[in-house]
Amino acid sequence: MQTRRRINLLYVNYSFDVGGIETLVLALCKHLDKDKFNIAVCSFSEHNSLSPAFEKEGIPLYVIRKREGLDFTLSFRLRSLCRQLDIDVMHTHNAAQWMYGVLAAVGIKKLRIIHTQHTVLSTNSADKLHYKKHKMLLRVMRFLAKRSAYVVAIAEYIKTYLVHEARIPAEKVTLVYNGIDPQVYRLVDKPCIDKSSLGIGDGQLVIGIVARLVQKKGHKILFDAFRMVVDKRPNVLLLVVGDGDLAVELKQYVEVIGIKDKTIFLGNRDDVKELLSVLDLFVLSSFRDAEGLSISMLEAAASGVPIVATDSGGNAEVIINGLSGFVVPAKSSSELSTAILTVLNNPGIAQEFSVNGLYRVKELFNINAMIRKYEDLCIASLSIQGH
Repeated sequence: MQTRRRINLLYVNYSFDVGGIETLVLALCKHLDKDKFNIAVCSFSEHNSLSPAFEKEGIPLYVIRKREGLDFTLSFRLRSLCRQLDIDVMHTHNAAQWMYGVLAAVGIKKLRIIHTQHTVLSTNSADKLHYKKHKMLLRVMRFLAKRSAYVVAIAEYIKTYLVHEARIPAEKVTLVYNGIDPQVYRLVDKPCIDKSSLGIGDGQLVIGIVARLVQKKGHKILFDAFRMVVDKRPNVLLLVVGDGDLAVELKQYVEVIGIKDKTIFLGNRDDVKELLSVLDLFVLSSFRDAEGLSISMLEAAASGVPIVATDSGGNAEVIINGLSGFVVPAKSSSELSTAILTVLNNPGIAQEFSVNGLYRVKELFNINAMIRKYEDLCIASLSIQGH
């Protein structure tokens, strides 16, 4: 019996620093069936702090540096890499990589494109120039979809956006929720890290956020809310996990508003699941369209940590408001503080959110279902006629 050769698969993302998309790609590389796939990853940036993790999995990481602005030479260089590696399927992540991937596929008849869209494009109808640019980008996405085998949305709201705003045919858009392995995060002994090593004292309640320190993650909104929480519950601490361009500014901000001694910045960490074990509450304070489907929020739910999150992206698909967590309006520090205090002041509510959140992750956001769907899409794409 003839053995079917493995599919040569290339993941393409702007960089592989610590972040949700990057964590997702790493999980795919770890769990896809190696008897079916030869896997490589390609970055458009030299910033790839996850490189050792890919190396540990035996996954080669290729860097094709993108120049400032539109860099059409990037597509030629990416095409050369695809030919060198004899790639069958290229899997791109977010719109810019999608464009370069589709252009790179020109002239390679067998190459199929699968694209995953993790966010919606921001729009401001009051700004005519921005609005026209948004409409143009939607037309570009429609063009790219015609030349792709499948377009994946990681949340229902993104699928709706792609179908109704970008007007991509519904049959081409597939919903695949991000998934994690709940067993990795469901820790038996809590906490499993020495609290004192983090600066946490006995009897202190701990709130945590895991997110890049960038504007759209809404840290200042959280800090303002936390300022109100401290006034009512002075025995509370805030752990801030992540790094980014606003690190210095945010550290100055907590000092200005008087919560410096209650806020601990931990930077990027490779022991997030252990850190989650010390939390009494996980908070995500992102702006309205900043999130796709937050991996860090799934990890918190899988760890049995109750969650309060803003109504951003797919957050409301992960959390059933009032049953498995609270979802509050974005950019409202007062409503965020009220929700936080409600959980901290009511252990019964916290326990209900913990149990229901874990159940929901197991049912809808399980890594096994995600892996199976992506494997099926890769295999099915090979039977689709060229674009």
